[in-house]
Amino acid sequence: MTNTKPFKIIHNYIKIIENFAAIIPIIFIVILLTIEAISRHIHIELIKDSSIYINHLIIWITFAGGIITSREGRHLSLSVGI
Repeated sequence: MTNTKPFKIIHNYIKIIENFAAIIPIIFIVILLTIEAISRHIHIELIKDSSIYINHLIIWITFAGGIITSREGRHLSLSVGI
């Protein structure tokens, strides 16, 4: 008889890390957009090329979302009703 409790604990930690990996880029995007809005208001460029950073963070959010939906088995699928 195998003990599966350690595997469940490890699986729960991996879930937490995956969820954290999806939340952090969103927080960074909000911070970057806030800083950019403030800097435009005072006519100073605080973060050069921040739109490029935002584009890369959106790609990372997409990767993390793919990982989470794959883990949950909730990917969208197309089917043909034949």
